[in-house]
Amino acid sequence: MPLVVAEFLEHILDELNYLSRNAQQTNKESFLKDETLQRSFVRSIEIIGEAAKQIPESVRTKVSSNPVARHGRYEGSAYSQLFWS
Repeated sequence: MPLVVAEFLEHILDELNYLSRNAQQTNKESFLKDETLQRSFVRSIEIIGEAAKQIPESVRTKVSSNPVARHGRYEGSAYSQLFWS
């Protein structure tokens, strides 16, 4: 795998780890009251989307059936549903 693709995948993994850590440390109600945390989550999701768009289609289709991996964007209705039911 070319180094550039590996770097984009590393960016995605770093942001996913950030989101996972912070989602575990808060709940939906606290999240919705904290504008700074909301903005940081949105920024992380933007970074993931931008990095995913830079990964060649041939790699994206091999990785997963996940909509982010396939299309470089989240297709759900609300980001908070990614973390809290």
